[in-house]
Amino acid sequence: ASPKETWPNVKHLGISMRLSDRPGAGKGSYFDVWFDADYKKVQEQFDACVATHDPQNVADLSHLHPYHVDTLLQMSDYQAQM
Repeated sequence: ASPKETWPNVKHLGISMRLSDRPGAGKGSYFDVWFDADYKKVQEQFDACVATHDPQNVADLSHLHPYHVDTLLQMSDYQAQM
């Protein structure tokens, strides 16, 4: 997919996958998901927004961080309930 001009710019998201050094059971590779300090700060903001039980707070956060995974999933849950 190619981003449309109307979509927010994709900045450094702060989330990455790295090949795991853990021994795997069976065939295939295992990966670990890594979050940088900036992503963890946004995650703390997200947790605080959810704790208020006000969907508008999560919506406001989605405007600031439009590609934050948990915010997108939470907004999807809110929309499904409507």
